[in-house]
Amino acid sequence: MLAAHLVEGLEAPANYSVLLAGDDPESKDRAFHFVYRGFSPAVRTRDPRRLIAALLARLSGHLDTDRGDHLRLDSLALVSGDVAVLIPGEVRHVMPTIERRLNTRGLRVVDHAWTGLDPDTGEVVVSEPSLDIDVAALADFTRAVPLPRRPDPAVTPGRYRLAGWAFGLGHAHSGPITRPQAVALACPQVLNARALGAQRALDGLVRAIRSIEPMAVWADTPADLVEPLAALADTAASD
Repeated sequence: MLAAHLVEGLEAPANYSVLLAGDDPESKDRAFHFVYRGFSPAVRTRDPRRLIAALLARLSGHLDTDRGDHLRLDSLALVSGDVAVLIPGEVRHVMPTIERRLNTRGLRVVDHAWTGLDPDTGEVVVSEPSLDIDVAALADFTRAVPLPRRPDPAVTPGRYRLAGWAFGLGHAHSGPITRPQAVALACPQVLNARALGAQRALDGLVRAIRSIEPMAVWADTPADLVEPLAALADTAASD
């Protein structure tokens, strides 16, 4: 499927891997497919179509072919309808354990390694994979791997209105924070500030945060994150 991107003579460590459901008989999650980055599970799904979409999205994130005027944020995006909320990037490490609970609350996670934000419109941008794919090989894979009874599709590429942003400030902080605080906390999340220009990146963050109510979230266990994240999205969707 990725034959067009093979490089001869390169000794690179395998950083992404895929585990198909049932391939590890000792796993307690035998019914799920996984995308791993290193040793950490990045995506867990019963749907092989989402498995491949997630892998391609993450690989595409390492290319420089995406629009250069978008902020690249080290944060995780959750989508509900036509709106998106951003949450701390650290949550991605526990997302496989809480994602299904978030799904029941109408939230879907964007399977990208970083989040794209248009600084001019304040929209979260979910890009199409920028890879040269052998569609015949991809079709062979999807025919060979059974589909689940309940589809688990990836978030559709497009633009989503940024309606909420949550930051982690430690166990002593939860609830609304000021917009200047949010801008200060968002600055270190920008991965391409040098390429975009520090002033443009800062101005873009100010514009995006000006129209939302930023929050600090904290939970003692991963499961306890579901309620505050769902509440953030519910509030954002109703605005």
